Amino acid sequence: MAKRTVSVGQAVKAMILNGLGFANRALYLSQIFFKDKPTERLIGAGIQPEHINDDILGRALDTIFYYNPSKLFLQCAIKAMNILKFNPHCARLDSTSFHTNGKHNSHDEEQEGVIRITKGYSRDHRPDLNQLILQLFMASTLFLK
Repeated sequence: MAKRTVSVGQAVKAMILNGLGFANRALYLSQIFFKDKPTERLIGAGIQPEHINDDILGRALDTIFYYNPSKLFLQCAIKAMNILKFNPHCARLDSTSFHTNGKHNSHDEEQEGVIRITKGYSRDHRPDLNQLILQLFMASTLFLK
């Protein structure tokens, strides 16, 4: 296996920096974004704008996909909480529902990682439509001076 010039972590850092400036730009434009930026200082020693191309970024995204994005996000969140010494004192759980048109998969065999769309309770008072429920969890703490 060939040695990478840009690590997966550096590629992710580049995508985050690029996203802060141009959220809706295609990956192949990353080289242009970094053309006038101090990439060695921002991303790592020896990293030049031409190193940050769509192939490198795409391979990094593939690596994250095969690793498991949810697992990676959880690990990053836990690491950040430990660094910041964040000790949540309360938590909130919120859910919202969406309705969709088209075929639902409630009769198909369950598959890991596949959202199951079923008919059910509708906050829109439309039980005839397919339902998706999104639940978000947030932990927070109080900062008192």
